[in-house]
Amino acid sequence: MEGITYMDAAPATRASEDFAFDRELAGRLTAYESRLPDAQPPAADEPVRGGGPRWPLVGIGALAAVAAVLAVAVMLGGFRDDTGEASPSPRPSVSARPSDPAPSPTAGSVESDGPTPTAEPPSTPPGATAGLRWSETASFGSRDAPTTVSAVVLSDAGLVAVGVAYEYPLPIFGPTPPLEGRVWLSTDGMAWEDVTPDSLFVNAELRHLLVTSDRRLIAHGWVYVDDLGERRPAAWESIDGRQWGEVDHGFPDGRPMSMAQGARGNVALVFGSGTPSQTVWWSADGRTWELVHELDDQGGYWVGAGDEGFVVAGWETDAQVPVAFASGDGRAWFEAGTPPPGVAAGIAPRGGDWTAVSREPEFVIGEASTAEVWSSANGLEWDRLGAFGLESRTAGDAPCTEWPTSLHAAGPWLIAGTIVSYPCSEGGVETQGAQRISRDGVEWSELPFAPASEEIGLGTRIAGAVEVDNRLILVGEHDGAATFWIGERL
Repeated sequence: MEGITYMDAAPATRASEDFAFDRELAGRLTAYESRLPDAQPPAADEPVRGGGPRWPLVGIGALAAVAAVLAVAVMLGGFRDDTGEASPSPRPSVSARPSDPAPSPTAGSVESDGPTPTAEPPSTPPGATAGLRWSETASFGSRDAPTTVSAVVLSDAGLVAVGVAYEYPLPIFGPTPPLEGRVWLSTDGMAWEDVTPDSLFVNAELRHLLVTSDRRLIAHGWVYVDDLGERRPAAWESIDGRQWGEVDHGFPDGRPMSMAQGARGNVALVFGSGTPSQTVWWSADGRTWELVHELDDQGGYWVGAGDEGFVVAGWETDAQVPVAFASGDGRAWFEAGTPPPGVAAGIAPRGGDWTAVSREPEFVIGEASTAEVWSSANGLEWDRLGAFGLESRTAGDAPCTEWPTSLHAAGPWLIAGTIVSYPCSEGGVETQGAQRISRDGVEWSELPFAPASEEIGLGTRIAGAVEVDNRLILVGEHDGAATFWIGERL
């Protein structure tokens, strides 16, 4: 599956840090249940590039680490809690428009008898970052009828994305609004079509998307049994992305909280009712799953899949002790001697290597901080690569702090997402921070279409990234609308 990069930012942006809290809410936090522990990374030193030796065991060349970062005191924020009357149409309209350009510099006045000099043209064209010119290509839903994208893949059917649409905004606490799963299809990333089958995904949330070994599509998620959040895991299969049928989801006691797909198969972090409640499952074909690793019930984790193996990373126990586990074949797992310091908040495979973002487990609300970026050649030994600043934000009257929550990789690009801390985010409702992009993990810039919102529950979130023909396709949401962007090389 060369060219496909998919990481569920189900994320610890989606997997709630405190699974006990998740149980208490009976699943009510749906696509917006997320966990992010209070964190304050240390001040950044000069960036240091590096990578440990290739791991000799079981062919582990580079493994993906996934960190679930969460704290009950810091629940993520999301949509506004003012509910609207509008219901989403069965097929929301699509709008295609370029991103707003940055203002052009103007010449200042000069006291001279000669002509007024004009400003030098900007070295980077307006609306461009990381060597890419950006356009927003489609948008579905609104803040009154929110819709979100959860995953995207490149398949024989083209680019396929899945998500969910709500009838009205999610409250911070209370019953889940009526909802319906969504499927979008594109041939080139420039135009997107809502191809959701009628009535099939009523009360369903589509969270993960895989391409099977026989080139079929399987979407994983769950179906809500009642409006209090009780749900059952479910999966649906398709050949063309348009016609879907429900199939066995493969997890007898639990539901997948995050999934990743790589050259050596698929890996899933599953939360269940047994002991331990957090387990890792592996599948060679994307259909049949087997339990391969057990995790600490009190921890929070991410999973990743790359060209040379798999990684699970995050923290264990209430003390948030950093951990990482790696496997070359999906079955035999080894614990890292030097996991990414701090609390891993996202991980992405880059060919046979890995990049991770981490933060410290303590922070001061309302104060700016720094996220650390790490690299590894094997998923077990990590070296500091760089850092980027985390800003203090204000949403409403609340001072909050950005914290990293996701990391995606596609081609040469890395995309790091943030949310803002409590009280801007709580009760499973997220307020989004800046989304940043980098070509090397050292130098980072904010994406031009993702300004931080000043309203609680709004902002931009990137949920997936795919490179196609040297173009970068991003999917996510902006102020309650499922949104698609494309970056074309300058």
